[in-house]
Amino acid sequence: MGHWGFVKNATVNGQQSTLNTQPSSTLLIKIPMHLSVIIALLLLFLGPSLWIGYQAFMRFGGTWMLLLLPIAWLVGLFMGAIASMFVTGILEWLSNLNQPPAESGSMGGVAWLGIWLVIALITSPFFAAVSTCLTANFLLPALRRYYG
Repeated sequence: MGHWGFVKNATVNGQQSTLNTQPSSTLLIKIPMHLSVIIALLLLFLGPSLWIGYQAFMRFGGTWMLLLLPIAWLVGLFMGAIASMFVTGILEWLSNLNQPPAESGSMGGVAWLGIWLVIALITSPFFAAVSTCLTANFLLPALRRYYG
């Protein structure tokens, strides 16, 4: 029996071919090193948001007000991206302050887009965690007192 559903002997266009069914390093799934870094960064950035959401759920139970937490998370995510746009715009303005205009067809805009993406990937989860935390600690208790 072959591994991963490979067939030992097959006939293709009238020719007999055999396939090596022994497991080899090329048939195994290899996890590249950068994937583990990506997973660690996802845990680092999404961990606070998930932990705050869990604590808010334990504190308030399954009330309708908990629907505000994902909304606050999404608003914080967008606010982080917008803040990173402002930071990137200021950095670009400072770098071009005493420079002549860029040549036609230059790739400077693409570089600044990459810089914005890196800054957005750093600031957006932070803003999402902060907005979720503020909503869970201040807005939801106020709404709970108001609506009883």
